[in-house]
Order: sequence, then structure tokens, then C-alpha cells
Amino acid sequence: SDPQKVNRVNVYREFRGKTSGISTLGAYLLDSNSLFVNGYNEPTPSTTMAPNPTRNPFDFNVTFVITNLASTENLQDPNSPLYKSAARIIVFQLDNLFRESNIKNSFSSCSVLSFSLANIQ
Repeated sequence: SDPQKVNRVNVYREFRGKTSGISTLGAYLLDSNSLFVNGYNEPTPSTTMAPNPTRNPFDFNVTFVITNLASTENLQDPNSPLYKSAARIIVFQLDNLFRESNIKNSFSSCSVLSFSLANIQ
């Protein structure tokens, strides 16, 4: 993909498309309203928003809520086996998602920065 066409809107839409409408990431269930890419969110699917092109390499902060992974103290500790295992699985799933997407030529890698409690209603 052309780096000029990779932006937060395209990353958002690739993630949405590759996770069955923001519902599953591998074995994990996702809150469909929880996805944000660099602050960008679409409460309902939209096809009319024009992406903002960018020319330089960039990072994206993609956040979402996993609904079937209970938050525990161990998930708050990056040195715990549970944190490392969950992070490894999520990185694997996200790497596969973006490497099989329209932005695959611009994608490099991803990492888990943290797990935090979510307020799901």
C-alpha cells in the first residue's frame, strides 16, 4: 500500500474489517464500540469520511476492549507470566491482521503497551 494512503482512518477500517466488525480477535471477544486509532473512532460504520494523508513513517496507538479477558493484578504487571502470554497472543493476532490487510506494505510491527480496566456497560 502507498504510505500516503495509510492513516488512522484506514488503520481503523482495516482493524474493523479484519475483526468481524470489531467483535473478535482470535479467541478474544471485543467491545464493538471500543476501538480508537490515535483518537479516531467511528461509533457506526461510515464510508464518507476522507482519510488524512501522511507522508512520513508513523506510529498508531490502537486501543480496544477485550470482553472475555478478566482484568487481574497480574495483567497490570508487565513481568507476570499472564501479562506476557496475553500480550504475545494479542501481538500475534494483530500482526497477522495487519499483514493480511490493505496496509500490509506499510505495516512494520505492533506491541502491547498495557492492559487496563475498562468500564463496560
